[in-house]
Amino acid sequence: MTGKAQINISSADRQIAMWLFTVAGFVVLMVLVGGLTRLTDSGLSITEWAPIRGAIPPLSHADWMSEFNKYRQIPEYLLVNAGMSLAEFQFIYWWEWGHRFLGRVVGLVFLLPFLVFLVQGKISRARLPALVGLFVLGGLQGFMGWYMVASGLSERVDVSQYRLAMHLGLALIIFCCSVWLALGYWRGAQTVSPRSVSILVAAGIVVAVLMQSLLGALVAGIHAGRTYTDWPLMDGEFIPSGLLSQQPVWRNFFENILTVQFDHRMAAYAITALVGWHIYKVLKTNSNPQVRLSVVVLGGAVSVQIILGITALMWAVPMGLAAAHQIGAVAVLGAVGYFVITAPKQTSTIALAQLENVDLQRGAKVFSVAGCANCHISVGQDDALHLGGGMVFDTPFGKFVAPNISMDPEHGIGAWDARAFYAAVKWGQSPDGSHYFPVFPYSAYRLMRDEDVAALWSYWQTLPAAARPSEPHDMLWPLSMRRNIGGWKWLNMPQSNVSVPQDDGAYVVEGLAHCAQCHTPRNIMGGLKTSAWMRGAPNPSGRGRIPSIHPDDLGWGKEDIVEYLSSGFTPDYDMAGGKMADVIKSLAPLSRVEKEQIADYLLSLN
Repeated sequence: MTGKAQINISSADRQIAMWLFTVAGFVVLMVLVGGLTRLTDSGLSITEWAPIRGAIPPLSHADWMSEFNKYRQIPEYLLVNAGMSLAEFQFIYWWEWGHRFLGRVVGLVFLLPFLVFLVQGKISRARLPALVGLFVLGGLQGFMGWYMVASGLSERVDVSQYRLAMHLGLALIIFCCSVWLALGYWRGAQTVSPRSVSILVAAGIVVAVLMQSLLGALVAGIHAGRTYTDWPLMDGEFIPSGLLSQQPVWRNFFENILTVQFDHRMAAYAITALVGWHIYKVLKTNSNPQVRLSVVVLGGAVSVQIILGITALMWAVPMGLAAAHQIGAVAVLGAVGYFVITAPKQTSTIALAQLENVDLQRGAKVFSVAGCANCHISVGQDDALHLGGGMVFDTPFGKFVAPNISMDPEHGIGAWDARAFYAAVKWGQSPDGSHYFPVFPYSAYRLMRDEDVAALWSYWQTLPAAARPSEPHDMLWPLSMRRNIGGWKWLNMPQSNVSVPQDDGAYVVEGLAHCAQCHTPRNIMGGLKTSAWMRGAPNPSGRGRIPSIHPDDLGWGKEDIVEYLSSGFTPDYDMAGGKMADVIKSLAPLSRVEKEQIADYLLSLN
């Protein structure tokens, strides 16, 4: 047994994930620079494909003249830029050289860490083909870039719109694959969990925006945005004549300036209608303010994108507006992705039958071992069953005040049903779909067996009500926006394929007693560093350090651990104090056998 049943994500996996996220960021930058290169009509200024030699720009006047003379031989110079000065040529050359050089940087950003991770043995054989495939896609993208440029060097004065769309489409595929692989390494391999209709619609919007981006590439490829600059009509008509004037008919959708721009407009209208319907349905059916805010943000991003597109069109595509319009597409994708990633789960998927349990004795034991009263006991009360809250916890992310979780229907959870309780304990989600702050250890409680959650709820309903209003938290922005906690969950606690420990010792340590929440250090986002499992951590209050309970550091035997969990005495006859004294008390319902299982689990860690 190695421990970490709840999260099997190594530090190496997290390193690989950060590397792949970085690659994805460079790909976005590459797309933006490529757009500016196209807008400055710089893409044909370098007429050779020299992956190695081309990394060095012209360094002398003779070098510059050599490059300039090559450019003078292609149709773009002869028919469009005849008489261009050397200085004017240098301006477009630097844009294209910069774009190509950035492509080389992206290749190195991928290749060098990949080789290091491979030599270090951090990439498993099962996952190697996917990363090799991503590298092949990157190489293919470099070739596709040259294949696109080559289309404009002999018979055309610009690149083929087909190849431009292929070039952009492949970049988007590489971006999506990079993010997907990165999330796989960060979160662990996952299956798709049930989602609501609104989430499926949002995913559809992502696909629609990606397709619209390809239509935009066709518009850019044939400069369709610089004609028919009236709006909302096109050439004086909403549906202009001549849309299918070319033969064969299919060519109109790719080569007819009128049809290509019309398709881009119609797709924009369709996306706007889809987004508008999505916003309407969410605002009508969901009262959660954070969910409502997320769709309002999406609507704002789409609105800005529409305004940018219309303005760029009516002003004949000036470079600044065109670049902003391209960035706007990324913003829309980000807004939709934010909605999908941070979405709450659907409590309707919880089967009520699995929550029917009236084992009050088991429920009382789970209540004690889970330490519910240790944090939520009413301030100023000695009764551990008086759960009015009020205890203040200072964390690096702000001040958290334990809420009232008594059975009071107004101030506590007395109005909840079994599904709401289950979603709170195992998903960290309120009845209205808001995400709870992860100072509530639901990332550990999600390992609880369903029968224990049911027993706990049965017992909870016997507890007294405490008529004490919960106090507000004072969390740092942007974590103060509960919707953003959905992103934290998505990265730090995958909500599917959770492995509930079968070993009782691991179950108590990792689940009920949530020992790792205090004894394991956290990463910059507040997620557990599984590579330092149970190795001790800074006290969130900033005072002192929570000790390691890893066998390499603890130096205790099995009997020492059992005795400490039973009496609070260490082998040196020190006594557990502070919060740990409360933990020892909460573990009292455990039998000696169960405490021995805890000791066996801790001693098995490696």
